[in-house]
Amino acid sequence: MSCRGGFMPVNTSGLRGSATSCCHVCEGGTFRPHRSPIAQCRPCPPGYFCSPGTDHYKNNPCPVGYLCPMGSPQPTPCPPGSFGNLTQAGSPVACHPCPPGTFNHLPAQKACFPCGGSSTSTAGWIQSDVSRTNNMWI
Repeated sequence: MSCRGGFMPVNTSGLRGSATSCCHVCEGGTFRPHRSPIAQCRPCPPGYFCSPGTDHYKNNPCPVGYLCPMGSPQPTPCPPGSFGNLTQAGSPVACHPCPPGTFNHLPAQKACFPCGGSSTSTAGWIQSDVSRTNNMWI
C-alpha cells in the first residue's frame, strides 16, 4: 500500500492495512510527493510554504509582500514600515525598509506609499510626519 502525496507511511515494515490507517498527513511546513522513495515528510524549502498535506512545495511559491523561510507552513507578511517585491522570498532580508519620503502602515505590501507634499519620513516608517513652522502647516 502506497501513501498518496502529502502523507507518509506510519509503519514501513511488516503488514499494512488501508491507507487511512497506515498513512499520516504531513504536518504544516513539510511535504512528501506521491511515490517518493523517502518515507518521511521533508521540510519545505525557503521561498515556498507547505500547508498540512502538501504533496509538492512547487505548488506553493511565496507571494510578493511575504517571506517563507525553510519549513514555513504559511507565508509570513512583511511588517508595516517595509515592503517585499520578490516572489519566492525565503529570507527576512527580502522585506526592505521603506525608503525616506515613503511610508507603509500595512503588512504584506509590495511597495511603499509616497508621503504628501508637506510630509516627510525616514527609512522604515509606518507613517509620514507633517512639518510645522511657527504653528503653521507647510
